[in-house]
Amino acid sequence: MEYLDVFDKNYKHIGVEERTKVHQNGLWHHTFHCWLIKKEHDETYVLFQKRSNTKEDYPDLFDISAAGHLEAGETPNDGVREVEEELGLSFAIEELDFLGVIPVEASMGIGKFDREYCYTYSKLVDDQLFNQLKLDTKEVESVSWFSLKECKHLLCDNEIDPRFVPHPKAYYQKVIDALSKM
Repeated sequence: MEYLDVFDKNYKHIGVEERTKVHQNGLWHHTFHCWLIKKEHDETYVLFQKRSNTKEDYPDLFDISAAGHLEAGETPNDGVREVEEELGLSFAIEELDFLGVIPVEASMGIGKFDREYCYTYSKLVDDQLFNQLKLDTKEVESVSWFSLKECKHLLCDNEIDPRFVPHPKAYYQKVIDALSKM
């Protein structure tokens, strides 16, 4: 069983709860998000993972390069393990650019509501580093690059493209705005 720290709406720690109950009861918890980017011909590209078709939540949809829950007692520094677990790349937290803590509220379907404080980071990668990717096929089916222009069009301008995890538009917009300044 996985346990998560839970918080109130002001990000004050209020206890520890089982992950399934956290989502059933819509309790605030914290997560780690890392967006990998590359620069090519004056254009910024963002790496999306395609979630495995065996994942319980959002199978076969494009999502954040690497992300996961911070378990009870963990800090964002511990969350960097998600990049290694999902993509096979190892970084120290100091190698990442901190984009901010983004509060996100979203329905996850019947009986599930997600409230997260997302510790959001990015990492500029080159082809040499990208070629070292080793996907955990239990979690990630494949990866694809999308330009920031494509991201804005697919995730912010209209309805979120159905091929992508339906994070709130405001979340996607904050990330795209931050990445465009890098």
